[in-house]
Amino acid sequence: MARRRSSAWRRTRWPPTSTRPWTTRPRSRRPSSTTATSRVPSTSSRRVSTPLPTRPRTTCPDAAAVPKIVDHDARRAEYLDALWRVVERDGAQAVTVRSVAAEAGLSKSNLGYYFASQDALLAAAVRQIVQATAAALDDLSAGDGTEYTPATAVAASLLIVPMTTERRRQAQVWLMLAAGHATDEAFASILAELNAVVRAGALMVVRRLAAGGFVSPARDLDFEAAALHTLLDGLSLQTVTDPQLMPDELVEQIVAAHVADLAR
Repeated sequence: MARRRSSAWRRTRWPPTSTRPWTTRPRSRRPSSTTATSRVPSTSSRRVSTPLPTRPRTTCPDAAAVPKIVDHDARRAEYLDALWRVVERDGAQAVTVRSVAAEAGLSKSNLGYYFASQDALLAAAVRQIVQATAAALDDLSAGDGTEYTPATAVAASLLIVPMTTERRRQAQVWLMLAAGHATDEAFASILAELNAVVRAGALMVVRRLAAGGFVSPARDLDFEAAALHTLLDGLSLQTVTDPQLMPDELVEQIVAAHVADLAR
């Protein structure tokens, strides 16, 4: 028979039973808000956790992480439009990276992604002038089937000369690029492209006049095209720098006199 221990022995046991970690009964955890406790049917008394049905998360379509697609050609055109607005309002000397970015309502860093510097911005603007001039001359060279007269030649030649305030502002950008980067190969190629377009337009005018019998057979057409090109460049420079000295009526008279002289 087992010997019974006295109550005094039980009182002296250490540590007390209530503080023994291996005898302490763990607290029962309350089920979380996302789980429900259910009892397995039949003989099993074990409890299992079953996830509660959750409401599907709804997100705003505007807040969805969708990558933004940017039309880079449209963004470049937007900056060039802003440049021409600055030129039209304040003149070509007001064109800076800061002023163009502010006019477009975008940051300087964003503009720098498309145009590395102010010079690159000016070069793109001049190239836009080249393209517009070439398109206008192409339309004239195609013609509408009517006879090409000296009056038609004068109208075509005046497309090269900046006769309006807007075109004078645009020509200022060309002069800025020509004056500041005459020795730079990249910018010189753009100016050479503009000269080639104007020379081709002058040659087209002279050849069509010759085909209509308005140019003397003794004239050399290439030489006359170069002479007309030189005349138009000089008139363009004077109308930009001093439009009071060279009004539109005088410009038209000078071009008409030159065209009429080709028949002699």
